[in-house]
Order: sequence, then C-alpha cells, then structure tokens
Amino acid sequence: MPLAEELSLLDEIEASAWRDLVAAAPPDLVAMTGMACRQRGAVTALTAPRMPVPLYNRALGLGNRAPATEAELDLVLGHFDEAGVRDPWIQVAPTAQPGALVGWLAARGLVPARRSAWGKFVRGREPAPVVATDLAIREVDDADADRLVAVLLAAHGMPGLLGGQLRALVGRPGWRMYGAFDGDALVGGAAMRIDGTTAWLGLGGTAPSHRRRGGQGALMARRIADAIAAGVEVIATETGEPIAGEHNPSRANMLRAGFRLAGARFNFVRG
Repeated sequence: MPLAEELSLLDEIEASAWRDLVAAAPPDLVAMTGMACRQRGAVTALTAPRMPVPLYNRALGLGNRAPATEAELDLVLGHFDEAGVRDPWIQVAPTAQPGALVGWLAARGLVPARRSAWGKFVRGREPAPVVATDLAIREVDDADADRLVAVLLAAHGMPGLLGGQLRALVGRPGWRMYGAFDGDALVGGAAMRIDGTTAWLGLGGTAPSHRRRGGQGALMARRIADAIAAGVEVIATETGEPIAGEHNPSRANMLRAGFRLAGARFNFVRG
C-alpha cells in the first residue's frame, strides 16, 4: 500500500474511533464541556471548548484523500473559532497535500506544538507476541466497569468528568474493554474498537504501583490476538513521539508487539 494511502487509512481508523467515543458521551458531559464532533470530507474536527484537552480539540485528515485548499483550511480554523476553541491542534500527515499546506498554516500563525509529532503505528495479522507477566488479562464487563474507569482516569491524568464517557464504552457495540488484574485488584486497562476489518487500540494505562510488570505488553498482545480472531486485517494505534530523548514506554510496547512506525503526523497550534 502506498505510504500516503496507508497514513490516510490510519487517520481514518483513529478518527472513526474518536467520533464514536464522542457519540458515547453522556448528555451531562456534553453540556459541561460543549463536546462535539464534525466530519467534513476526510477532515474530522473534535471540539470541547470548556475542556482544554488537546485530544478533544483537534482536526485530523486535512489534505489526506485529496489536496486541501486554503478555503478548506480557513473553514476548519473558523469552525474552531465558532466553537470557542482557542488553541486547537491541527494534525497533518507528512504525506498531506499540497506541499504548500504547512506554509499556509504558518501564514495563519500556526507553529509546531511542543509535542510536534504523533507516531502512527500499524500491524497486520502476524501472530500476537507472548508477553511474560504475573498479571491476569481479561475482558471487562459491567461488573468491573467502574474500577476500570478509575484506573484509566488515574493512569492518564484525565479529568474525572470523563468517567461517564469511558464507562459507556463497556458493552458498547464495536468496543472491547480489557483489565489487568493482580488477584482481585484491577490495576490496568485498555480499549479496542473493531470496525469491519480494522481495529484501533487505545487508552492503555496501568496504575503506578503495578508498572514494569508486563501489564501493558500483555494487554496489547491480548487485543491483537482478539482482533485477529475477529477477522481484522489492519490494526492501528498511535502515541506521541518522544521529546528531547524522553522515554515513551507505550512506543516501546508497540514496537515489541510487532507494530511498525508508518509515519509521524505533525501537530500545529496557534503561536
């Protein structure tokens, strides 16, 4: 598959998962944050003006399937202005067209974000790795949903108000939620969304007390195995590229799990 086509597909898999994540948001969360999602062609724009978290205030897909235009870029930026989002991320694939797109962003006052690149990872149906861990990995149902949400919120430093949205993913069509257990204690978790022959892996996190015990690697392997068993052909995930040599255990786990870096998507913000 040509690189531009592959990166477009990976963005579409991620965007589809996030559109459904926003659709799962309870009404009270939508009212508190203004959370919304709009899709226009290949571009997905996420907005939550009263919750300044970059992942909920960003646009991806611009220039992927067809060359962007300056008018289209202005529509995207105007959408954020109308929604009251002051500092959105504009995420641009390295293969986005036209080549002048980055210059158009600069002309409108956008500069690379502090975390300027987001690694896009992909794998196929190669067998999942065997990961040594003393933690038990199993799919989570409603009985453990609240404990899973608490672990994920704490592991990612996410606002507590997002708890209802994460809980809504347990049992939601297309989603499979997993926990890592130390005896009866739920100490880590992760999510997978399957959409036809593609799958998106996200939200992996472990309590600080139980890190470095193979939990995230085992959660990754279990999700890969389940995706393959479900007939998935393309498995996608992503993580921020390290800044100034920092260690990113998520990135390392992805590579150990047989993912390869397809490309690094750029993040632009208003300067």
